[in-house]
Amino acid sequence: MTAVLGPAALARSVPLPWGGEMPLREFVQRYPLEIVVHTWDLAQATGQEAELDPDLVRGALETARQFAAAGRAAGLIGPERAVADDAGDLPRLLAIFGRSVSPA
Repeated sequence: MTAVLGPAALARSVPLPWGGEMPLREFVQRYPLEIVVHTWDLAQATGQEAELDPDLVRGALETARQFAAAGRAAGLIGPERAVADDAGDLPRLLAIFGRSVSPA
């Protein structure tokens, strides 16, 4: 998407759901977080396995760690769940959003 938009559009500030603003470029770069978490949600709801790219999950986890407190304060994210010390990136990401990966 950033290849299609020009520098002026990408530099424009956009409002965030929890308040504040950020440049469109940064918002678009962080948006995969929504896609990763909700892809997992849909797979769970339909009884399917979610095969998620590890790099996308890792990037989404980094974004979630940065914005979870603000999202929680705004009422957009529920309580975080505990995970095992040796949990991988996906369980950690899902825990931030109050979800858990059930053992197979």
